[in-house]
Amino acid sequence: MTTYDRLIKALGAQGKIVRDSGTEARTSCPSCDSRNPTSLAIYRKNGKAKIVCYVSCEDTDVLDVLDLDWRDLYDERSASEPLDRPVKKHSPPKSPVERALARLLAMPDLGERLCRCIAARGGDHD
Repeated sequence: MTTYDRLIKALGAQGKIVRDSGTEARTSCPSCDSRNPTSLAIYRKNGKAKIVCYVSCEDTDVLDVLDLDWRDLYDERSASEPLDRPVKKHSPPKSPVERALARLLAMPDLGERLCRCIAARGGDHD
C-alpha cells in the first residue's frame, strides 16, 4: 500500500468523503473540523505524500488525528525502522486559536517580540 493510499484509507476510517483524482485528493480537514469539503489536500509525487490544510492546521496535526506519523508520508521504510508503533492517546482536537497560541508560546524569543510590539505602539497609554 502506498503512502497516498494509506492516508486516503485513514481519512475514510474517520468518516471523511475523499475526492481522489489519482495524484491529488481533497476532503474536509479532520484536525480542525472544517466543513469545507476541499480544505485538506493530499498530493502524491515520487513515493511521497504532502498534506496541506488550507484552513490552519499543520501536517503533524492531521497525522496525529489519523494515528499516523511523519514516516507514513513516505512509501519506503528503512530496515532499521520498526513496523509497529505504540498506540497514541489523543486529546480532543484543538481550536485554531489554541494551535496558534501553542505555536506562539513555543517561540524562543517571545519576550523580545512582545517588547517590540509594545514599543512600536508607543508604550503605555493611560
